[in-house]
Amino acid sequence: MLTKVSPLLFFAYLAFNRLFKTAVAAAIAIILVSALAALRYGLDYTTEYTDVFRYITERFPREWWSASFAAHLWRLNEWLPGIPALEFAAREPAAMQRLLAVYILALILASGILTWIAAKQGRPAREPLFIITALGMTVSPNIMWYHHWTFVLLPLLVWMAWMRLNPIVVGWCLFGLFIMQCDRRLPTLGLLIYLYCHLSLWLVLAWQIRAWHSSKL
Repeated sequence: MLTKVSPLLFFAYLAFNRLFKTAVAAAIAIILVSALAALRYGLDYTTEYTDVFRYITERFPREWWSASFAAHLWRLNEWLPGIPALEFAAREPAAMQRLLAVYILALILASGILTWIAAKQGRPAREPLFIITALGMTVSPNIMWYHHWTFVLLPLLVWMAWMRLNPIVVGWCLFGLFIMQCDRRLPTLGLLIYLYCHLSLWLVLAWQIRAWHSSKL
């Protein structure tokens, strides 16, 4: 489990919310679990992990069941040939992955700043930043398979609870879960739930911007 890298984004969530004790506790837990692994398997796995991690970051699986950003762009290029932008995206998956990483980090940063401002104004709300971080973590890896969409469940549940089961929010979240179930049986092969997650990122961020704007009036 500790070999996963994308959950490190949650440390940004902890930093923006000044939950430093939680961050330290998480770091200590990671060190202890790693130490237990070292006692059982030795330290050779650490050097192997470095090589494997480098190999993984350079992989962009072009398979029909892959759910990563690069895979979606590759399929779109197959479906819609002759579009220069899609041809470039399919030809340069590493560049597109870097663009995605910058985009996700920019959304998390914007949400973190709005969270910090709201806390300074006496309106603390940690949930939006958690939702954006969790959704960003889910859609950001360069290697993604359909079962990874289960990670969407937690931010959607938090979203519904945070909005006190607002019927519109509940409907939107249930709509996303429905898409998640049926998208793999459609020709889109996960593209709809991928777009749903990105749209949800912007909806939560828009709520934060609206709350910030209302506080200035």
